[in-house]
Amino acid sequence: MNLLGIREPEIYGRTSAAELNQMLADYARSKGFALEIFYTNSEGECVDRIIKAYHDKVDALVMNRRLYLRSPRHS
Repeated sequence: MNLLGIREPEIYGRTSAAELNQMLADYARSKGFALEIFYTNSEGECVDRIIKAYHDKVDALVMNRRLYLRSPRHS
């Protein structure tokens, strides 16, 4: 995500992670939701965050797990 808007913008678009964060925060605020945004390149940190969400009784968790998938294009 730290390369969002930079890496292959013709595929992934030109919106930066900071811009996306702001759009999400604005939308959540308009709907009365609390939003916490977390990025990591570490699988362990990701798992820790999922477990924390469980213990904190978080209502929803949205995750881009592309990092953990393999595809012929990126193998």
